[in-house]
Amino acid sequence: MMKFGRNSGHEIRRPDEHRGDVNPQAFMKGEMRPGEKLIWADRPVDMGSFRRKKYGMALFGVLFFGFALFWTAAASGMLFGQGGTGSVVDFIFPLFGLPFIVVGFGMLTSPIWATFQGRRTLYALSDQRALVSVGGLKRSINSWPLDEIDEVSRTDSASGNGDVIFAKTWVRGSKGGGHWEQHGFFGISDPQRVEHAILHAREAIRLARNAQSGANDQ
Repeated sequence: MMKFGRNSGHEIRRPDEHRGDVNPQAFMKGEMRPGEKLIWADRPVDMGSFRRKKYGMALFGVLFFGFALFWTAAASGMLFGQGGTGSVVDFIFPLFGLPFIVVGFGMLTSPIWATFQGRRTLYALSDQRALVSVGGLKRSINSWPLDEIDEVSRTDSASGNGDVIFAKTWVRGSKGGGHWEQHGFFGISDPQRVEHAILHAREAIRLARNAQSGANDQ
């Protein structure tokens, strides 16, 4: 898959050396550049935000997984009382269905994997960037410069938690088509405060830039 968009972010991948509980403040302070100030850092508290993003894939996975099982069973002669010839082909041919079963199972269980990913995710806001760090075999760190963020939207849940979305990219599928992928802070506590902090930090950058431009023109 390929991602396009002005707000596609900047990604760094490195071995994940923090596989247990990580202090978001301490970890994200280590990601600050010289002169950069950490404003906020936290981790998701509501894993439902991660699961909901995968419900569509899981629904499609039910059909995909079911068809893959049916095809493999039919090809092996397990259905309809079919008998093979006893040749090597009768044994090998059904094996072509196994990769599709694995893919379908992965799609079907994608909300579960999304929950694991959410538990290894850290968020941060500095006076220059918004950062998302996801752990795994390798920890990926994506960042979005605040002056490149155009729109900020917020979704609140009844629990008081919510999502703050600040970027989206177009993900092109391998066979054409694609979908928009949202980027932001998902399942965080007090999303309104974080949204206001993003807007305030972005405005501070723009005011400083305008002041600098005015000084240069004099």
